[in-house]
Amino acid sequence: MIDFSKYKFADTGVGAGISNWYLSHTTRDQTIIKFVAILVLLTFVWAIILQPLLNWHTQQKSSERLMYSLLTTIKNNTNELVQTKSDFNKTSTTNTAIVPIITRTANLNKIQLSRLQPESDDAVVVYLEDQRFSVVLRWALQLRENNSIRISSANIESEEVDGLITAQLSFIR
Repeated sequence: MIDFSKYKFADTGVGAGISNWYLSHTTRDQTIIKFVAILVLLTFVWAIILQPLLNWHTQQKSSERLMYSLLTTIKNNTNELVQTKSDFNKTSTTNTAIVPIITRTANLNKIQLSRLQPESDDAVVVYLEDQRFSVVLRWALQLRENNSIRISSANIESEEVDGLITAQLSFIR
């Protein structure tokens, strides 16, 4: 049996009423009241504390899975893009004839080509007149690095003006 007299709650009007009501029941009824009170208390603890905590935890796990999925998708797409770009660069340089590459890069470097003489899809002879040596050299290095086109032979003559050359360059891939 519970002794409510030791609690200050029992000294108040409401507390005294609850205590009298509880004590007015039989021992069997008091046991049922205790069980129902504990069940109601556990239900409140579940509804107010545990259920929101479990919902939050589930939401965080779901968010974590979504973020991991997005990260995986981004990584896969990045790898695919890099592979596609690599494949495109390989096919664009190997499938494109050498003449358009030579003319395009010469125009970008402001080099005037006097004459182009294609020998095959992978070889061309270029004639230059009155061009700066440093610009021609930079252009040849760019062709080698970016397009795998190299000079197989060169005939270069210096002009009287400093830095200007006349050249016959054979490019090959």
